[in-house]
Amino acid sequence: MSLQVAIDRIPALAGRSEPGLQALGSNSQYVSPGDTRLCHRSLDVDAALAAQQPQANRWDYAIEYGGNLYFLEVHPASTGEVTVLLAKLRWLKNWLSGAGAPVDALPKGTASFRWAATGTIAILRGSQQARQLAQSGLKGPEKLVRLP
Repeated sequence: MSLQVAIDRIPALAGRSEPGLQALGSNSQYVSPGDTRLCHRSLDVDAALAAQQPQANRWDYAIEYGGNLYFLEVHPASTGEVTVLLAKLRWLKNWLSGAGAPVDALPKGTASFRWAATGTIAILRGSQQARQLAQSGLKGPEKLVRLP
């Protein structure tokens, strides 16, 4: 099953996937695919679910690349934002286990939850925040998210 098929099985998302990285708009600058031909579809999760869940800490994007799914959050990388990113990740995982189950059924890439940093990265390696991120399964923050 592809991302497009999975999305079309979710009424709130039907028809919302875009070719390549188009759903990311200008935020596509934070992603470097190894082979652009392998970027099949993308989804702006945040925009698609904004009306349905206006107060939620919604995740930004889903990207289908090389037959695997990656989830990307584009967000400032100050130490105070780690709590926000972890809340967004919890929201995403809860959504995937419920309404987003068709998307969750797709194969995931290695380090499928990624944080693309806008601005300066203030989270130091080995810090408490870096350990929290690693324990959560979230990779980043990264200035440029490289897809294999």
